[in-house]
Amino acid sequence: MLQTGAYVATAFKKPSVTTLFTVLLLQLLVACGGSSASHGSTTPSAASTTDDFEAKKAKVRDVVSGWDKGSGIVIRFLKESTGERLSLIFGDATAPVWKDEPGLWIIQGLALADDDSVLGHVLLGLSDLRPGSYEGTHERSNAVLAVLLSDGQWNGQDPDACWSVNPNSFFRISLRDAGDGNLVGDFQGKLVSNDDNSYLTIDAGYIYINR
Repeated sequence: MLQTGAYVATAFKKPSVTTLFTVLLLQLLVACGGSSASHGSTTPSAASTTDDFEAKKAKVRDVVSGWDKGSGIVIRFLKESTGERLSLIFGDATAPVWKDEPGLWIIQGLALADDDSVLGHVLLGLSDLRPGSYEGTHERSNAVLAVLLSDGQWNGQDPDACWSVNPNSFFRISLRDAGDGNLVGDFQGKLVSNDDNSYLTIDAGYIYINR
């Protein structure tokens, strides 16, 4: 069983790196009420229909490929009711770490604003760091994704933390060889919150892993 509160998010360790991964300071929506059949989407409130997902992918690819190790993740959130989209960059300047329990390689990243304040956290778990397709649901967990849009510390047990292991969630990721032992991948998903009152729709996601 994945211990959702067992990990502490790792901030960028190099001051110069912090400025490379900045996003606009956003006010985050409080999760909307809903039942298991009618969750409320929790897309950040400053979302717009014009999105810079491709530009942020290029930034992640260019910057992280030059690191000694670390990962960059771009997530494009979709607010289904309006079609609004917003992309955030989450960075982790450490190599993936193997955890015997739950038997996954763990990557944790932060989304930071221009003043280095925290906008949110991401946790990605993968059963293998090789090219291939991986999937996670509440019944299958060779891939796990969690997002907490909060300026506090990472807490996987927070009621607002959205997980692919929760009922009615899913996460699919495809990894490819990026050369020099690195990996690049694309993903999509729907993550339901721990309290079952909200969800995040991931319209598109991108990751670059430098090992």
